Amino acid sequence: MIFYLTFKQNGNVIYTTTIATSSSKGEYNEKIELNDLTPGIYDVYVKGFQTITKKYSNVNIQNGENIFNFTPNNISGDITEAGTSTLTLGNDFINTSDIGVILGNYGSLIPFFRADLDQNNLVNTSDIGIILGNYSKEGDQ
Repeated sequence: MIFYLTFKQNGNVIYTTTIATSSSKGEYNEKIELNDLTPGIYDVYVKGFQTITKKYSNVNIQNGENIFNFTPNNISGDITEAGTSTLTLGNDFINTSDIGVILGNYGSLIPFFRADLDQNNLVNTSDIGIILGNYSKEGDQ
């Protein structure tokens, strides 16, 4: 799964980069290269193809290696979104479009597809439950 990291200061986008997770649960165990980012305090926004945006406030970026742990929020079930395509980031709002994607693919054996929210390689009631349990949530701005 690919995640986009956006670094903002005073509401202005300073830097954006992507990371690919090492598992379908959002785990990332590699160093993130931030050579183009000046050390300082940032708000960091994390957005994936199957997630709404999650904001982390006041993250201290230092010279050298920086270690982030976004995993607990990526697997909590409260940021999952279906979306209509593997090529878009969705609308950052869990709504009827997400339900439609899941119902339209119900019973499909499609690994890593947007409708397979629990990443068990099957679109089923578990995926419907995730969407309904989070209906009308939207990403952090």
